[in-house]
Amino acid sequence: MYDIVYVLKNSVVPNEIRYSLRSVEKNFPYNKIWFYGGKPGGIEPDYYVSHRQEGLSKYSRAIKTWEQVVNNNNITEDFWVFNDDFFILDKVSECPPMYYGDLMDYALRIERKHGTSSKYTLLLRNTYDYLKSKGYSTLNYELHVPMLVNREKLKPLLNETVLFRSVYGNTYSIGGIEVPDVKIFGRRESVNSNIHHTFLSTSDKSYNEGLIGDYVRNYFSTPSKYEVR
Repeated sequence: MYDIVYVLKNSVVPNEIRYSLRSVEKNFPYNKIWFYGGKPGGIEPDYYVSHRQEGLSKYSRAIKTWEQVVNNNNITEDFWVFNDDFFILDKVSECPPMYYGDLMDYALRIERKHGTSSKYTLLLRNTYDYLKSKGYSTLNYELHVPMLVNREKLKPLLNETVLFRSVYGNTYSIGGIEVPDVKIFGRRESVNSNIHHTFLSTSDKSYNEGLIGDYVRNYFSTPSKYEVR
């Protein structure tokens, strides 16, 4: 089994991460859990590495922390990338790579919905252009699901101008299965809005104010071993 690494912002609060850990402990095979960056009160992972995140954007700050992660030889050589808003709803015996269509198609969908000025759409386009320039495929691995990566393979690909999940997946041709993204944004969306019933992710709004947040909190009502009592 492999370690799980959560990169958390320094100011992280123990809302979603508490329930993410409950879902992992119940349903996902893993070795140890690492927190990098921040650690909320009331939670103690197997290992925690404090790292002051600095940079002009959320993504550039996160990349600085991922650079610390890949240089830690105590983490299993292959490890799972997790976010604090990832939830595992059913027992998982294996977790293949997952992607959703093409990066440019995804970028265009976001631009039609939110405009062209966001830093995220710029990152999507930069990533697409980078992969095209290298002659790689341009599958979209920017999904809110666990992703298995190798420390040494990821190390040279970390760059704050491109999205490392898609760069990694296409550089190493990991393939996988095509699934829609599992992130739920709206207050009125329920678990039935999620086509993939094993993995789930929430936004701050849907978790704090929506039906799906109530569902997650009720579904994972039993504390994990990582919660300080």
